[in-house]
Amino acid sequence: HIFPDGGKADCILYYAYKDKKVLEGMICKSSNNPSSQSTRRKIDQLYTCLRYCENEFLCRRTMQLEFFGETFDRSICKKTCDNCRSGRESEPRDLSQEAIQVLQLLHDMSLQRRGWGITLVQLTQIYRGSKSKSATKFLKVDKLRGFGAGKSLQKKDVDRMMHSMIAEKILVEVSVQNASGFASDYIHLGEEAAALKSGQKIFNVDFPRKRSGKKLLDETCSETTSGKKASVKNKKETATKSGKFRKRSMTVHIVNDSSESDDGRTV
Repeated sequence: HIFPDGGKADCILYYAYKDKKVLEGMICKSSNNPSSQSTRRKIDQLYTCLRYCENEFLCRRTMQLEFFGETFDRSICKKTCDNCRSGRESEPRDLSQEAIQVLQLLHDMSLQRRGWGITLVQLTQIYRGSKSKSATKFLKVDKLRGFGAGKSLQKKDVDRMMHSMIAEKILVEVSVQNASGFASDYIHLGEEAAALKSGQKIFNVDFPRKRSGKKLLDETCSETTSGKKASVKNKKETATKSGKFRKRSMTVHIVNDSSESDDGRTV
């Protein structure tokens, strides 16, 4: 099938956070000097892609064109991307103190494990107060600063914070290969960790702003009824031309605000 120029097209992004670790490992392995500026630049570009994939608020087209140094007005998008269509609004939160707690927790865990690496999954589990054997191995959790500090947070919110700390270079994942040739990614302090602890850096993370039930209902009713107006008008004109005037009923379906959108996200 041949699509005309300017026609509508679907762009589907397949992404999982583990892709970042795989690609970062490939970048480092292909370089003779992993600390070189060229390698650092490639990793920075990878982190830019990471932020793009995990952003749920900004217009996709705006972010894409900003990467190429161009400016795009979000209003022109007209809800053709998933973020504009979802209508999510961001609410920046200052999580500097929470991030410092994570750094303290990582420090204490590293001392207790005595050289055994700490993965992002383990750090997240301990921060949320997990007492599973796999997470607490070689650890005395009652001696850890920050253990369970994030127990009131949902896992997706803690993941959002941890991923942002990595994207902001507060934390860094280092791939280590064992004697059998298998690689594991361990968490270390990033180059921005010192600035955060000294107060020179503020760590903000965007979260979805909660919308009231009335606002969601009004928006849904407005979109649903506007889509019906044209069809109702056409039916009425047809009836007038044929000389038949009959009462017509129209049903408006209200969409549950917990339903999932076409891209699988909850809106």
